[in-house]
Amino acid sequence: MPIKIGSTDINDIFIGANKVDNIFVGSNKVWSRPLLYGVTVGTNIPTAAGVKLHGYADYGNSVTYGSLSLLNNYRWFNNSDPLSINWVEFFNPDSAYYQGVNVVFANQHANSDSVFKSVTINGTTFERSSADDYRYVNSANSNYTSWEWKTPINPWSGEGNTDRVRFERDV
Repeated sequence: MPIKIGSTDINDIFIGANKVDNIFVGSNKVWSRPLLYGVTVGTNIPTAAGVKLHGYADYGNSVTYGSLSLLNNYRWFNNSDPLSINWVEFFNPDSAYYQGVNVVFANQHANSDSVFKSVTINGTTFERSSADDYRYVNSANSNYTSWEWKTPINPWSGEGNTDRVRFERDV
């Protein structure tokens, strides 16, 4: 639910020194504070599992590329940044080929609009409620939560560019 001045999204609203998290007109919420990241896009890296990753990833110590910067010094999940924000291509001959956007957060989170309502990567919006149901994972064993959307559209602008990622939620 962005508020804009012209075509520019408003990311921070304060009353005095206090940050405002939500703005209502009557009972209708018209704005919630977004979670903003700058992602320096990483290389297209084929992995051993037959997946080509584009964007930012940090899977423990196994693979790290690109970089992730919090833009508005505001966190939702007790300082839990996304573990990865990727456009993926599954090309393993043993599985069905598809392309999609994948978002993974540390820790377990509910599949609800209070966690996040949408993620916008470079102007392309992916609604949490339209994520592929079978690709929502809330893993107690690995302590992460992920969502995935099948799409042939790679939202990243290109390797080395810094793209904007905006998470919206209902609080």
